[in-house]
Amino acid sequence: MSDAPNSTLYLQLLTRPSLEEPDLGRALFGTLEDVAPRWGPGKWGIDEPARTPWDPARLDEAWANEHLLVESAEPGAAILEVQKRGSGLHTHGSVRIRGRPDSIDPDSALKLLRELAVRLDADYGCLHLAVPEDARELYGVLEHRGQALVSIPDWSLHFFLPGVFWATVLGPSYTELFGPEAIRTCPAHVVEELELGRWYIQLTPSLRDNVTDREAVVAARDAVMEHLGRDAFWRPEDGRPIYPREGRPKPSGRAPDFGDLRSARTA
Repeated sequence: MSDAPNSTLYLQLLTRPSLEEPDLGRALFGTLEDVAPRWGPGKWGIDEPARTPWDPARLDEAWANEHLLVESAEPGAAILEVQKRGSGLHTHGSVRIRGRPDSIDPDSALKLLRELAVRLDADYGCLHLAVPEDARELYGVLEHRGQALVSIPDWSLHFFLPGVFWATVLGPSYTELFGPEAIRTCPAHVVEELELGRWYIQLTPSLRDNVTDREAVVAARDAVMEHLGRDAFWRPEDGRPIYPREGRPKPSGRAPDFGDLRSARTA
């Protein structure tokens, strides 16, 4: 996949498990090595730049951190971040990968999203070749020095979905919210049920369409949001809410209750 000058490839999963379990780390990095070897780990730390050489025998040590940052062995190919589930509205763990577009082919990127969504039990996931224009249309996207930065905060799921990225995974909480039939009949290029009650939605044929044919991506996004109900998605005209601590207004929207995840956290 050739690189557009101002585009960056992002993959993010918000998981139902807390991500405390080392077996999930082994599943993550094992899948990464199998599907996207150029994104395989080289160094790790808790912030940039990572300094500790990656050693598979020390995975449990690295995974024990609340926040883990891993840089690919190939310089500049990818940076992976893992954030464990927190308290309050932080009911999901997060895995986020920022990749150089020419370091992975589109089919492998799609396979990575789909396999990790199942293996890590994701409630939400996305894959997107992001450009600065996305900052006006998708929550969790910011423009910085001509580049798009994507990081969807897990707490925002309690109020709305961030929009519809080029590829989206909706997990069990959203199957319950929308109903399987509504998701199955989404007007998108691909809609497919994955394992464990989650769905894969792909807006258009090519991952590069957000760069080469944005009008088609935007039109497909609008159609999916209209079909599922726009009240379940972030509205740009409402501004960019921040974490609603006590005294701050709560964003409006329609979202799952996530009661099962709250219960699991306090059990």
